Amino acid sequence: MLQCGLLFWLFMLISFPSFAQSAKKIPIYPGATLVVDKTATDEPCCNFFTKDAFDKVIAFYQTQLNTKPLEPKEIAAKYPALKANIQQLEKQLPATMKFRAFILSEVTMGGQKGAEMFEVTGSPVGVNFNVANFSLVKNDEHFYQSWREQMGKLTEVETNAKKLIDWKLLKEALPTLQKINDLARQEPSGDTLNEGVTITSQASVLYSTPVVIQDDRGEGGESANKTTTIDVDVEDVVATLDAAKETVKASGPTEKAVKIKGKYDGKQSAEKNESGYGTCEKMFIVNQRFLVTLRGSNTNDLALLDKLIDSMNLTKLESLK
Repeated sequence: MLQCGLLFWLFMLISFPSFAQSAKKIPIYPGATLVVDKTATDEPCCNFFTKDAFDKVIAFYQTQLNTKPLEPKEIAAKYPALKANIQQLEKQLPATMKFRAFILSEVTMGGQKGAEMFEVTGSPVGVNFNVANFSLVKNDEHFYQSWREQMGKLTEVETNAKKLIDWKLLKEALPTLQKINDLARQEPSGDTLNEGVTITSQASVLYSTPVVIQDDRGEGGESANKTTTIDVDVEDVVATLDAAKETVKASGPTEKAVKIKGKYDGKQSAEKNESGYGTCEKMFIVNQRFLVTLRGSNTNDLALLDKLIDSMNLTKLESLK
């Protein structure tokens, strides 16, 4: 089978090196499948195949790209500098294969006129076309990730990120107490994201209550209504476990290494400044992948954090894989 994108790569020998930054976006023909040759280590992304009729595919791209498809002889006539390449292509084309190219942009270099092209080839078994990863529209970018995964090009972090536990399962491990002292439980929230450098899955719940702190500045002083809160977060750190392990190590004079519930390695801290404002924190790892964090604001009462931990379903985290 003729390699898809032949003219494109031949022409790139005389094209501007910055074309990728301004490359036209090309949508993937509906229903086309990604073709991956794992034996070709230098294969570029991404090659696609569809069993639909050649004319139907051409009609789709004529509408999407808003330009006329050209036959090889039309390309040679329009761009004399490519005539030799076109003749080579025509010699390689079997009688049963069809070829059309769409002109995406024209460039001139060394006094010669050329073009960036999108090529479509058809054979009795189906239609092939190639779309470079930088030309994929946003909704088709998953093809590039799929190609990288199948070609074994994912980083270790990206590979681990595919194992992320959905935040709705993590939510089941959050504290169940509806109220602790005068702090009321709010609605849990969370998200699971695996996009680019954003790789995380986290469930959170907030306990809060308003308290009045006198801001005494003499005559004209006002009372400020501030809030005591405790944030509880459960995060799947399978993609960044080494960094998480460093995070739960005690450092500095205010932090202390602890065993949460006698088995989870972690740390805790509690402080109060001169104005009476307090903070506290407990942080630990469960099942060698889930980072649990409790942070108190406007309180340094570690006992409150312990009560919330007692109401957490940590065995749920131990069962997740």
